[in-house]
Amino acid sequence: MATIRVLKITLAITLLMVSRAWAQSSPQPSPANASGTVQSSCEAFAPQDAGQSQGATLVSVRITTEGKMRDPILYQSSGDSTLDKAALACANGYHIGYLSVGGRPAEVRWVLAHNWAARGVGFGPAIPPGAQNKACKSNARPDVIPNPTTTVSYRIATDGTVTGAAVAQSSGVPSLDQDVVECVSAWRFFPVTQNGQPVEAGQQLQVNWGGPTTQGT
Repeated sequence: MATIRVLKITLAITLLMVSRAWAQSSPQPSPANASGTVQSSCEAFAPQDAGQSQGATLVSVRITTEGKMRDPILYQSSGDSTLDKAALACANGYHIGYLSVGGRPAEVRWVLAHNWAARGVGFGPAIPPGAQNKACKSNARPDVIPNPTTTVSYRIATDGTVTGAAVAQSSGVPSLDQDVVECVSAWRFFPVTQNGQPVEAGQQLQVNWGGPTTQGT
């Protein structure tokens, strides 16, 4: 097995956080959101030249126990009303993945962001004013990664800070796992709400390290 020269994972913050259900979803370009499909891309809703925009549209959405976004409300404009309308249209039915409250999938409301210029053309958690959510990186250089992914579970506190970050599934390389835990622990988001009140919500992040790996059993 050749030595991995560089392991440096950079994840765009607006698309970085991935729950287990979100990580397993497949892109679905159809805006019709037909029964049985999973809408996890907004490409079919994109206005012409949308990729040139650098502004993000923030929406407040209801997230169902199945992980779908419903009842989107414009929270903050991108500065382009056409892009805002397209993002709102895509948001209704988009599969973001569920959040848990008390250890169970729960119906909650959260503020998410969409940026047409971002890779993947989808939604991710919005960054509140003053937050500095740095991209997760690792400079570790292991010869072998037994499991090509690190999965970290964590809780979003009622003030939007991250607590209780812990490895749910190890890559088999402690230094990689610890880098993800430390990175996630420093993040801050808009609080998750339920019935109008902030609640502590749980979610998971899965980081795929890529490169040559040996699968664990």
